[in-house]
Amino acid sequence: MFVGNFFQATYFTATFPVLLLVLLFVRGLTLEGSWKGLQYYTTPDWDKLSDMAIWYNAAAQAVYSNGIAYGSHIVLSSYNKFDNNVVRDGFILGISNSFISIFGGSIVFSFLGHASVTLNRPIDQMVDNGPGLIFIAYIRGMNQLPGSPIWCFLFFMMVFTLGLDSLFVHTWTFYACVADVLPDTFKRRGRVLLFLTCAILFFLGLPITTKGGIHLLVLIDNYAAQVSILVCIIVECVTVCWIYGINNFILDIQMMMGHRKFTNMFLKLIKVTWQYTVPIFCIVSIPLISDSYIFYNGITS
Repeated sequence: MFVGNFFQATYFTATFPVLLLVLLFVRGLTLEGSWKGLQYYTTPDWDKLSDMAIWYNAAAQAVYSNGIAYGSHIVLSSYNKFDNNVVRDGFILGISNSFISIFGGSIVFSFLGHASVTLNRPIDQMVDNGPGLIFIAYIRGMNQLPGSPIWCFLFFMMVFTLGLDSLFVHTWTFYACVADVLPDTFKRRGRVLLFLTCAILFFLGLPITTKGGIHLLVLIDNYAAQVSILVCIIVECVTVCWIYGINNFILDIQMMMGHRKFTNMFLKLIKVTWQYTVPIFCIVSIPLISDSYIFYNGITS
């Protein structure tokens, strides 16, 4: 019953933001100066390629947007058939997620370009980092539109449903893990467990809603979330590749899917990346998290 209700809810929370993105994209292209923002968005700065922090930030964004190492993909895929083509699903997920991310970025910068022209300010002064981009810079661009409250409402509805969708998945991941470890308790008190999980998350989130909560949000995002996810990736790679054995893992996938030419080529790729490339990159990236970071609105710590 819970599984059915969960997936029914995600039908709305996963598709509604995409519809709003299309609506905002069409509106953004019709704005004066949108080309300026899109040009800034799509023009590469090749000098930045030598900055290791850029690579780290790009990797962190990919990890967050794809939900890597959180365990959610493993939990959700456990409801598939045994012989489901996980390689195909992985490619669809990665490609569609990258497209939506690029598509969403073009929407943001089309509105920022309009604000830049309207306010007669350089586009690079309109761009902020972290939460400031979504809560200040983007809204500043929307405020220049006729009927701005409507567009702001639609935008934050999109943000809300995206967050709700992520919360569904992460809550269900914890819920399913407890159900696997304590199946007897889960059968007797499943609803109580789900209620307690949501209640704990609710109370943990209350400090972020206070006046100084935005600084706590950025603090957690940059020092707790980023380090923890890198550690999780390292632990998962070591566990699968070096403890369980990458060859055993590949044999398991081949047993599920059979021997297919493309699948075998892909498995050879992950044999190298999971064993060496990913853990080495994570280990190198951890020291890049600076001891001093501009939290929000110029406040540092």
